[in-house]
This record gives sequence, structure tokens and C-alpha cells, in this order.
Amino acid sequence: MLRTPSKAEMEHASSVPAKQGEIFHKRKRRDSREEMTQELQIFKTEILGMLNSWKEEQAPIIKNIQKDLSEVKAQNVSIIKKYEDLEKSIKFFSAEYDDLKIKVEKLEKERKGNILLIENLESKFEEVQRHIGCKKIEIRNLPEIPNENLMQITEKLHGEIGCEYGPTTICDVFRVPARGGKIRPIIAEFASSKQRDNFIKCWKKAMGGSKPIASSLSGHNKIYVSEYLTPLAKKLFFHGRELTKQKIFKFCWTNHG
Repeated sequence: MLRTPSKAEMEHASSVPAKQGEIFHKRKRRDSREEMTQELQIFKTEILGMLNSWKEEQAPIIKNIQKDLSEVKAQNVSIIKKYEDLEKSIKFFSAEYDDLKIKVEKLEKERKGNILLIENLESKFEEVQRHIGCKKIEIRNLPEIPNENLMQITEKLHGEIGCEYGPTTICDVFRVPARGGKIRPIIAEFASSKQRDNFIKCWKKAMGGSKPIASSLSGHNKIYVSEYLTPLAKKLFFHGRELTKQKIFKFCWTNHG
């Protein structure tokens, strides 16, 4: 005889599969978590292994980099020291240069002052020489003879050109050195510049403006007589004659030095 299950039995029978399914799902979730945890652990282990391997590979490189950095640091320290030494040297030389510049400027100023002083002294010396030379004449190209008497020679020159001569007309007469083995010129100093000018006037008049030939004194040599010139005036006169040769000037002469 069949019996109809009661309501409680039916509820109990229906609840048993539901609980079993719930337990299955819970177990499945737990297994999935465990697998994920294991996979994460494996991944972690692999990552750590890779990092350790990379670290081992990079360790020598990092060591070399640290070594290079140490060397660069040492070089930088050396460069900084050299730069500081160079800066000190530059400051020292700059100070020395400033001192030398001041000294050079001072010397340059003194040099300019000395040049002006020398020029003034040369100008005064030239004036003194010209004043002394205002009583002198220069006789050129008169041959030298042994034991010659220059006073007698000048007296004969006076006679040849018809110029008055007395015992006190000439104060001194002498020869001066000449270059290149040429005949040494004679310098005759008169007692006064008036007597000197009178002699030159008589000489030009007697010679008619041409170059004289005093055969009794010089043989066939031409004798040239001119007023005495200082070395500076003689140099200037030389350049003046050169300009006349170049037709730049028509005449060139001297007068009172």
C-alpha cells in the first residue's frame, strides 16, 4: 500500500540536493582560489627569480658605473682644484699686469718728457754751434802737404782774392777728419763774423760765381770755400741740393748757417 509522503518529508528531500550543490560550489570556489594563489605564488617566484637574475647581471655594470662615477668625481675634484689654482694665477698675473701697465705708462710719460728735453737741448746745442760757427769758413779739396802751415795758406788765399788780411784776422785754423780717405777740409775761424762775411764776399767776386782754381796752392784741384755748417745744417743742405738735382727746387744755398 502506497503512502503519500508528508510535507515535512518532501521538504527534507528537496533541501538535500540544494545543500549538496551549495557545498559543491563552495568547494569549487575554494579550489579556484587555491589555484589562483598557487599561480600567484609561482608568478611571484618567477618574477623574483627574474629580478634576482637581472640584479646579478646588472651588478657588474652597476659596479663599473660606480667605479666610473668615482673616477669622474675624482676628476671633477682635480679639475676644480686646477681651476682654483688657475684662477689664483690669473688674479696674480692680472695684478702684475696692472702694476706693469702703471709702470709702463709712467715710463712712457717720462720718455716723452725726456724726448722733449733732448729736443730742447739739441735745439739749444744747435744754436750754440751756429753761433760759434758764424765766424768760420770751410775750405775743401786743398791737398795736404807735409809740415804745412795753415795760417800761411789762408793768408795766401786772402791775397789771391784781394781780401784784406792782418795779423789778427784769423784766430785759428785746422783740418777736420773726412770720410772715405778724402782730403780733410780746413776750418778757418776769423776774429769776427764781419771779417768772415767779407772774405766770402771777396771770394765770390774774385771767382765770378764759378768754382775757383788756386793753382799756387792746389795745383789743378778746385778749391771750394763756404761758410761753416753744423752737422744738422750740413745734412739739411745735402737734402736740399738733392731736391735741386731732381728739379723740385731751382736753387739751394746757405746764409748765416
